Amino acid sequence: MPKTRLPSAEARMDRQWLAAIDKYKRMANINAYGDLGPKMGRCRATAVNRINAPGTFPLGELRRIVQSLHIPPEEFLPALYDGWKPK
Repeated sequence: MPKTRLPSAEARMDRQWLAAIDKYKRMANINAYGDLGPKMGRCRATAVNRINAPGTFPLGELRRIVQSLHIPPEEFLPALYDGWKPK
């Protein structure tokens, strides 16, 4: 039987961050990840590259995405702090 590898903490946090972006992107009627570029202050290609490698998001771009998509703290904090739980 093959061994199952659990995802690393970083991989879990990346998945949580992308899930939050995807959820609020759909709520804002944004269809493609490239359309987040102007909300981040970047071009479409940069937005897609950041989504493909979530660890490369600079702090300013993270702030602009959270503010423009109205992502609440309980959605994005678990992606920044492994094991964070709202009180």
